[in-house]
Amino acid sequence: MKRLLKYLFITFAILLFTISNVFPIRGEGWQWKKEWHDDYYTNRLTKNTDYIIIAASKGVVKLNKTDNTFYNASNEYLIDEECRITAILAQGNDTLYYSDGYYGPRLFDGNTTKNYYSPINERGDNYSYSLALDSSNDIWINFRGRFSRPTEFNIFPINQPYIIHDAIYGAPTAVIMDMAFDSKGNLWMATYGLFFQAVYFQSQQESSTTTDVIRGGEKEATSIVVDFDDNIWLTSDDGIHYYNQETGRDSILTNATNPTIPATQFYANDIDNEGNIWFSSSTILMKYNGAEFTTYTCDGYEEARAILCDEDIVWILLKSDKLLKFQNNEFETIDLSPAVTGIEESIAEESNTRAYVSNEVLYIENAEGVNSVTVYDAMGRTLLTPNPSPVERGATNAQIELPATIKGVIMVKVNNEIVKVSI
Repeated sequence: MKRLLKYLFITFAILLFTISNVFPIRGEGWQWKKEWHDDYYTNRLTKNTDYIIIAASKGVVKLNKTDNTFYNASNEYLIDEECRITAILAQGNDTLYYSDGYYGPRLFDGNTTKNYYSPINERGDNYSYSLALDSSNDIWINFRGRFSRPTEFNIFPINQPYIIHDAIYGAPTAVIMDMAFDSKGNLWMATYGLFFQAVYFQSQQESSTTTDVIRGGEKEATSIVVDFDDNIWLTSDDGIHYYNQETGRDSILTNATNPTIPATQFYANDIDNEGNIWFSSSTILMKYNGAEFTTYTCDGYEEARAILCDEDIVWILLKSDKLLKFQNNEFETIDLSPAVTGIEESIAEESNTRAYVSNEVLYIENAEGVNSVTVYDAMGRTLLTPNPSPVERGATNAQIELPATIKGVIMVKVNNEIVKVSI
């Protein structure tokens, strides 16, 4: 028996040693690599007709593009203002797709928040770092190393997610950091795993597997852009990758290959209306116009995390919740932190609604008349829709009894206006 136990122990030790060397996903090296995910996610800026919408260090801030005024819009989108948003994408003026670290990707449709089915069962570990719209304006989402068209929670049948190869090859922490579609409908992804930095998926085909393109494994591939000729630009810690789809050639652009490129790591990129590709490192903004690279910076350009091209403006978000506006070769700094911290919060317009709770009754006053009421919890989940009764449509006030189980902070939508109420 002792000999058998000794044999089994030796066999197990050899097997463990073999697995750990074939799939090197253990140890401090891998753990260190995981940490940058939660700091250098780049899909934090989006836009609609009038506003730049910002996923700040917590909550969401809206900035008016005309006069640079801003306010905390977390309640407007039924987002917990203490929540960390890891990806954000506007579609028109009313729809906002976003992802938080608890629920994962979600949709605000102008009225309510919808959760999407997650292949990851545990809440609190459902982060998604990127969202993308295809040519039909259908949204694509991801959870870690899985991606799909989404299915609303509790709706069947479920759109089963696809999975990148790195997430199959024994790397459970493989992550899709960014996504972009080319003109042929291929979904390109910047990925972090054991083997690949960029893969693509033929979304218009019946194939259910990804095609692996740029190798390099365990590289910090953070942002991906498709240019007007369907070529791929990828930012990574080994340089800027330029992948020509026609030739299948991957070129790595660094200070060593082109001295006009600073010797620094670029984390984010975007493309403007003229086809210029813009890149940002922590401290430098750089433009490629198809022939040459030009760099720009200013005092306070520190720890940049995301960029967004908007007509002739490039917006750069800093880790400190400051927004840089680059226009006509000049920088302007906008400090968003007052709206994030709540110390000094700008208001979009004067509120018509007053709401408060006393003895488990919600009291609502609206000078223009109460026509509809919906009550949400702090995470945007619907608690009550007491319409039309006991609300007398058009009355300037209403009283609604609340269940004793409702505690903390609720958000009350009266007509089209949302107010926050503490219980």
